[in-house]
Amino acid sequence: DIELTDYTACDFSGSFDGNDKKVTIINGTTGLFGTLSSTANVKDLTVAGSVTRTAENTGAIAHYNSGNITNCVNEATVSGGTYTGGIAGYSNDGTIYGCVNNADITISTGHRVGGIVGQQVTPSAIINCINKGDILPISGRNYVGGIAGVSTGSISLTINTGKVAGDKIVGGIAGDYNSNELDRCYNIGEVSGSEKVGGLVGEIAGSGRTVINCYNTGNVISTSKTAGGLAGVMVSVLTDASNVHFTNSYNIGSVIIEGSDVTSLYYVYHSCDKTESVAPSVKDCYYNKEELKNSATFTGTTWDFDTVWDLDV
Repeated sequence: DIELTDYTACDFSGSFDGNDKKVTIINGTTGLFGTLSSTANVKDLTVAGSVTRTAENTGAIAHYNSGNITNCVNEATVSGGTYTGGIAGYSNDGTIYGCVNNADITISTGHRVGGIVGQQVTPSAIINCINKGDILPISGRNYVGGIAGVSTGSISLTINTGKVAGDKIVGGIAGDYNSNELDRCYNIGEVSGSEKVGGLVGEIAGSGRTVINCYNTGNVISTSKTAGGLAGVMVSVLTDASNVHFTNSYNIGSVIIEGSDVTSLYYVYHSCDKTESVAPSVKDCYYNKEELKNSATFTGTTWDFDTVWDLDV
């Protein structure tokens, strides 16, 4: 294990094996790496200490990622500007796999902050990652997620257990999700904001979006009616109901809007602009705990109890 003081991150394009050791950044103004190129591979490393800056692209492992980050852990508190995350600030086309953030993350300026990344774009992927840190209350900050502030890449097999708080577009997994499929993800942390607040996703954008095999048990708290147990609002669904699908998923967290528990109404989603004619496709999704314990509930559905789900009766 080593400690770094007066350290400045450099760009990196090689392979770095942390060998399960810890690097502690003392009162750092940069993360461990600046930009990871498409040929970079960083694995088996823990970063601790603190990283504080106001610039864009701030992360404890890397500020900007185009490579592969595998089995890394962040224990360093991170505070940055737009695009701030526990592992990487911005992920362009690489893969973040098997990583964990244990520290609190915040931003002092700008928007787009998450436990793993501030923003990821296609074709980048976040797979089998966990955020356990709190995404701290951020006054006036938008696009806040337990895993990603904004995602146009893929997210699967991810978990958020920390509290997630922001202003607009706040989600337990992603603040804004604009990719094809959110698969096998769950949130158990409290999610709060002023509008577009969801247990999994604050806002779903684009066409052909699917939330499948996901669940939320964290309370969702909003001061406006754009909030829901799984998603706060769907942008594209207002013109085409086929754009968004919720399948084989559930919410058992309370949805509290303007001080009132409205879970039974908004267990999946709600939008002030929603009308029945443009409602999304909702198939085999539930919010009643007793239903979820009854095997008969799933008769004739496509819920997979062999490889995806366990039935706890």
